[in-house]
Amino acid sequence: MAMARKKEVDFYAFFDQEGFCGFAYLIHQNKTTFVYYLAIEESKQSKGYGKKILDWICKEFPENTVMLNIEQVAERFENYSQRVRRQEFYFRNGFKAADYIFNEDGDTYDILYKGNYFSKEDYLKVMKMFSFDTHSSKLERTYKQKSS
Repeated sequence: MAMARKKEVDFYAFFDQEGFCGFAYLIHQNKTTFVYYLAIEESKQSKGYGKKILDWICKEFPENTVMLNIEQVAERFENYSQRVRRQEFYFRNGFKAADYIFNEDGDTYDILYKGNYFSKEDYLKVMKMFSFDTHSSKLERTYKQKSS
């Protein structure tokens, strides 16, 4: 609730003629829009709504690089195939691997972006602002190309 009061934060709900489709929680910093959370109503999944919402975000903030985290894609995880599908969804929608991973409390995330460039500094500013300046984010360079 405290984040909702920040001018850099937006919550959007999306609807079609039949009702609720999904929502997005966005954080804006400089020329960055960070998709903190994107959820599609279960009955609407795999029907193009995720793509439409991502397209809308990119059109609504055309000057910004859009960034997001996904669970690290690695075979050692039980839900590896789900992680691969999620990554492929974002790649199909124009996102690229930032070649950095983000570690937080024992969990590791791949960072994806859509735009002209990925800025490590802008990413860290978003993470710091999101945590009310209490978080020290850990980024590691991966050096492997995932989005060919």
